[in-house]
Amino acid sequence: MIFQAALTIFAAVLVVAQNDTPFDYVIAGAGTAGLLLAVVLTENPNITVCVLEAGGDGRSESNITNPELRGTIQHTKYDWQFWTLPQPGLGDNGTAGAQPVPRGKVLGGTSAMNWMIHNTDSRIQLDIWESLLNLTGWNWETISTAYRESETMYAPPRDMVENFQYNARDHGANGYIQSIFQRSVMSLFPDYLSPTLRNSGYQVPPDRNGGNAVGGGFLPLAINPTNYTRSYSGSAYSVAQSRSNLYVLTNSRVTGIDWQHTGCSGSPATAMGLRYVDSSADLNKTLHVQGRQVILSAGCVQSSQILELSGVGDPRILTPLKIPVAVNLTSVGVGLRDPPMMNYLPMSFTLNTSLTGNEFIQNYIQLESARTMLNHADYAAASSWLNATENIPGVPKLQLKIFKELWFRDQPLVEVAWQFQYPSATPYNLMPLSQGTVHINNSDPFAPPAINPNYNRINATINGTNVEWDMWFLAKATQYYQTKIATTRPMSSVVTLTDPQYDLPFDEYLAEVKRRTGTSEHLTGGNLMLPEEEGGVVDTNLLVYGTHNVRIVDGSVFPYQPSAHPMGLTYALAVRAEGDDTGYGQALFPVPAEDPNDPLQWPQSKKIMILVIICVYSFLGNSALLGVGPYITLWSEMFDVSQADASTLISYPNLVYGLTSWLLVPLYLRFGRRPVMLGSMLAFIAGLAGCSRATSFGGLMASRIIHCLGAGVCEALPVQLVNDIFFLHERGVQLGYYTFALCLAALATLPAAYMLPTKYSWRLFFYVILAFAAALFILAFLFVEETSYRRSKPADATVNEDHDSVNATSSQDKPEAVAVEQTPVIPPRKSFLSTLRPWGRVDPTVPFFTLLWRSMTYFLVPQVLWVITSFGIIIGLGGLAFNFVFPIKITQPPYNWPASLSGIHSAGSAIGFLLAVPFTPTSDMLAAYLTRRNNGIREAEMRLGVMLPAMIVGPVGLVVYGLTAQLNLHWIGYFLGAGMASWCGYFYYSFTLAYAVDSYNNDTSEMLMAMNVGKQLVSFGLGFKVLDWIMESSYVAVISAGFGAVLLANNMFLIVFMIWGKRIRRFMSTTWTVFTAAVSQRASRQRDKLDVFSDTNQSTTVETLPNNPHHGIERPRQCCKRHHPRPSEGGQNSSQAAVSVAIHCAAIEYATATKEEADRGEANCEKLRVMSSRTCEMRSGSCTLVQKQEEEKAPAKDKPTDQPDAAEYDPSRAEEMKEIASKALILMDEMEKAESS
Repeated sequence: MIFQAALTIFAAVLVVAQNDTPFDYVIAGAGTAGLLLAVVLTENPNITVCVLEAGGDGRSESNITNPELRGTIQHTKYDWQFWTLPQPGLGDNGTAGAQPVPRGKVLGGTSAMNWMIHNTDSRIQLDIWESLLNLTGWNWETISTAYRESETMYAPPRDMVENFQYNARDHGANGYIQSIFQRSVMSLFPDYLSPTLRNSGYQVPPDRNGGNAVGGGFLPLAINPTNYTRSYSGSAYSVAQSRSNLYVLTNSRVTGIDWQHTGCSGSPATAMGLRYVDSSADLNKTLHVQGRQVILSAGCVQSSQILELSGVGDPRILTPLKIPVAVNLTSVGVGLRDPPMMNYLPMSFTLNTSLTGNEFIQNYIQLESARTMLNHADYAAASSWLNATENIPGVPKLQLKIFKELWFRDQPLVEVAWQFQYPSATPYNLMPLSQGTVHINNSDPFAPPAINPNYNRINATINGTNVEWDMWFLAKATQYYQTKIATTRPMSSVVTLTDPQYDLPFDEYLAEVKRRTGTSEHLTGGNLMLPEEEGGVVDTNLLVYGTHNVRIVDGSVFPYQPSAHPMGLTYALAVRAEGDDTGYGQALFPVPAEDPNDPLQWPQSKKIMILVIICVYSFLGNSALLGVGPYITLWSEMFDVSQADASTLISYPNLVYGLTSWLLVPLYLRFGRRPVMLGSMLAFIAGLAGCSRATSFGGLMASRIIHCLGAGVCEALPVQLVNDIFFLHERGVQLGYYTFALCLAALATLPAAYMLPTKYSWRLFFYVILAFAAALFILAFLFVEETSYRRSKPADATVNEDHDSVNATSSQDKPEAVAVEQTPVIPPRKSFLSTLRPWGRVDPTVPFFTLLWRSMTYFLVPQVLWVITSFGIIIGLGGLAFNFVFPIKITQPPYNWPASLSGIHSAGSAIGFLLAVPFTPTSDMLAAYLTRRNNGIREAEMRLGVMLPAMIVGPVGLVVYGLTAQLNLHWIGYFLGAGMASWCGYFYYSFTLAYAVDSYNNDTSEMLMAMNVGKQLVSFGLGFKVLDWIMESSYVAVISAGFGAVLLANNMFLIVFMIWGKRIRRFMSTTWTVFTAAVSQRASRQRDKLDVFSDTNQSTTVETLPNNPHHGIERPRQCCKRHHPRPSEGGQNSSQAAVSVAIHCAAIEYATATKEEADRGEANCEKLRVMSSRTCEMRSGSCTLVQKQEEEKAPAKDKPTDQPDAAEYDPSRAEEMKEIASKALILMDEMEKAESS
């Protein structure tokens, strides 16, 4: 092993020598999770990882590698040799109850010293993570999948199959951890114990890694069968040790986190690396290693210790130790658990017969529920106490809720581990209610923390008697189980004595169990993955609350004690964490700036406040527009006009509502979101005031148009604000909430109708909305800060984008690590008063009039056109047609409802929307799942599948509504039809918009301008004079047949985009870009700097998993080759840049479209490259279209297949691409002539 030691020393030298390049990940702790995580991460050669391990390299130690010597490195140099504080809840045993806490201080951590049992929890237990604890994305499916990915399982020998429960599909075949069943079984099991357990009623389930963990059986062992050595994270590292992007430093003890800035300013704290000492050298010399992501994998004891030493924790603990508070997080170190186990002297059985065979290792494990481990009376008494108990001092409510769920669903709560040689069985309480803490009590990083599992400190009242719950439950279960084994045949025929004696009075038996009970060495918790308000330290992305880039990946995050041995789940956690940079396992996009003023860095509470304000504004604006449906008949009589003319008080304002956003969007792009929003709210308020006082038809129409002019910004600004302040993976849910607010406005007809009989009649409706609008204006003024922000690329985010020529560097070529004592200057967070300025950041480069007409070109984009028709049809139907028809029908025979109920039909729409709301996260979840399946590459179409049911439900609802109106059927038909149409509408509102934003996310504002104008035109056309249509034809002809067919045709385009959406985006990126670039160039020649158009209409496919070499850096794949850089902000005219990129794309596609023209195409491609590059140089001198020489000369057939964005061979498009390239050449010549003149 001299070679291994030499490599380790050499890596340490390189790391210390590094001075400018941060690693992508730095990991504290090369233990069970940390080392395996590093190995998995570095499968991508473009990711660099540095792991710091306080212990040494013990991979050559037989006490570690030999399974028969398991556990013998405890209390050696490879063990931290921690002890708990005295534990009054346990027997004295000469240590006041204090227990040893074996923790591995060696490569592999505790996986180098444990008993190698490799299993996972049941389906019910793991699904609770998501269903009960709201840990989205953490469930049986995801965790068991990660478990299988970590494992390579070998089937049991044929002559042993009858002793094992094994199903290959429940295990992995390509993981780093090798697993086997034991080689032999002693005669005690098949001859006596197995039949006794069956006769006692205990289950023998199928493979317990398949979802049902309850029952008995042999569990897999983490052993490599080729040489019968321990398989653990240390052996996984041996496979990956030669990787040039993986550094593991032994004898390097982490002493804290280096902060770039703390969270005291209100923005998340950002770490820039770890500080550590070389424990084999000078302990007084602190070294530093930089990393873009910091991961703590130091285990249940020391991850909390590192956090607190770094200022993350409870100020009541940190302040007395004079540790500056970086993040106030009081739950750090709380929730530590260690199941009490009868380990000092297990229950044993003396037999009157001899046993044959050899026991390889103890691993016959029974996992039993409370129902099967207690007699009926005890179970009933304990269940009664649990049912009657809502609060237990010292037990968090959520933990009690979890325990009850597991208790009453008969999940494993007791384990019995058998050793056949003696024979004996060791029981332990798998899920104690007692929980403890681990905290530092000294600012010295070398002082051991105070470990307090707090064993057996929860009291319960069982049958009127006060008992220590955890010990009472363990003793009752042990005595009941021991009695059954000793008195059930065939074991009863050979058992002559038990220890302790199974028929002792319970008080004596309890005392004996307490004397023998101590640690199970299965510590978990301390940094729980739970909502912060429930005592969580990390979120579902394993990100520490209050930080931007600090994660914890080890057993301390388990939200409750698993029934499985923790090793297997810890391995699964490491594999699962490899894809968890943010929600659903995706990387952050866009990448936030290291600036607390970046809206992406704002506290979540501020973001939610802004979201609530804009949602309420949208609700009020739409309510004022559509809620007046019940007043059509009244206004017809009051102003002496026909009902069709009175309905134009909705139709024309609806048209203005959409056209307004076309004007206001360029305004907020140029002058900022905040001033436009505040100004629009003032116009909204003025219009409402005018409506409330109007006395003529013309005056009411004018006031209606004014308030719609103000509120029209709600059609675009909320989406823009969501885009500004939320990451890509969050936007689907946030847009869903915004959509719900829009949809909820359908309820406005209900209070509007109820206001008719009041003193103020219809005017009261406008008074009420006016009051809410005024209050909302005050909130917006105080809390909606300007969200426009220019976000530049990180200076150190340089990446070799040519995946085809990844350097196979040797260890000498490894990037050097970081030794930094300084922190970069971060601008301070703006003061509250400065955020109240009513004006925003003026951007003089925004071309106001150009944006107006250029936005209309989005009507040529199929994805955008689909959003327009979807919104327009649904608004025209629900917002206008339903509002016009129902009040007239329901107040006439045969219904004869009073006018005050003429708006109640909106309840049907509201119910439809409410039933759709729970599906809001599904599109993001589906997209994330498909992204992981697609090697981390996100396609816009991945979210569309959830819309399939809605495709049919909506049109059926229209048929129901039209038939009900035509045939005067029961009034419930109106509600059912409107509800079905609204349920469909919610899906199409939310997910078509999210799809369009995903497809063309760089020019969201222009796209929204086109959408809003288009949908209002469509809805105006469907709603205008709709009553005249119906009177001339019939309800069933117009609503059921006409509108139903239109909606069905529109909805079925879902299939088109699911199948061909990506091809459509590619086609648009190679044709429409040239068109828009040409017209934009003519309109912008007088501007020397214009970056608004820099990314216009580049269809994007975003790599979101951290296995891409950008590691969370924004990485759009351009239309044809990933080698096109974005136009620089240094002055290049954006139209020139867009044309340059478009020409290059067209040329390459043309060059590869047909093999026969490859040579000629390559020549043209080269000419175009030269011309486009020359144009870039003429403009700014800062833009170079990078193309690797190898790719330039490679024929199309040699293009790598792993580049989905590369031009694909498509002979049918050869002539098309030739024409595009020719036009592009002509356009380039024109641009050069213009430049020379």
